[in-house]
Amino acid sequence: MTPVTVTPEIPGPDALSEAADVLSVLLGTIHPIRSDEAEDALETLRLLLGDSRIPMTLLDPGTFEKVWNEQAFVFLQGQRISLEESVYKFWTSETAHPLSNVKGLSWGDPATHMIELFDGFGLQLSDPRVLSPDHLSVLLGFLSFLMRTRPVDEARVFCADHMDWLNELMETVRDHEAPECLLLAINATQSLVRCAAAGYKEICNGR
Repeated sequence: MTPVTVTPEIPGPDALSEAADVLSVLLGTIHPIRSDEAEDALETLRLLLGDSRIPMTLLDPGTFEKVWNEQAFVFLQGQRISLEESVYKFWTSETAHPLSNVKGLSWGDPATHMIELFDGFGLQLSDPRVLSPDHLSVLLGFLSFLMRTRPVDEARVFCADHMDWLNELMETVRDHEAPECLLLAINATQSLVRCAAAGYKEICNGR
């Protein structure tokens, strides 16, 4: 019998938009995740990474919820790393500015640009006292909006402008020995961004 080759499904903009919303909640919550959020998160990780990339011990929603809250949530609340885009880029592109070649600071050009984007679309930003405008959670929420309502090129441009620092973020969380479930969430974000940047023409699963 000839083996049947199953071609992995390429997630469309609606599926990716939902995945972005789930990751936005997961990476931006200031409270431990609930059981329904854990189920959504696990489903999203499976979509973007494939089961083979997720440890067997985390494939149970109840276990994932417990591990995330006890490890990843505690790690993020400890503020050992930043999820703000500005921190990973030069603070400003204005060459004459004294901070033009400085990295590691919040509220740089990326944050300013995100405020402009939200204003331009008539969207309301989260309370900046909780999350900065260029926090990864906010970026994912905005990317979800673009994938759901705007032409594909706008999501592609946004990924190029605001999601080009994820590799450096991944290196940082690894250097800080972040919990595996957090690494998976960031890896899933990278996979989602690659798919969106390719105009939804790439298979995310397993990449």
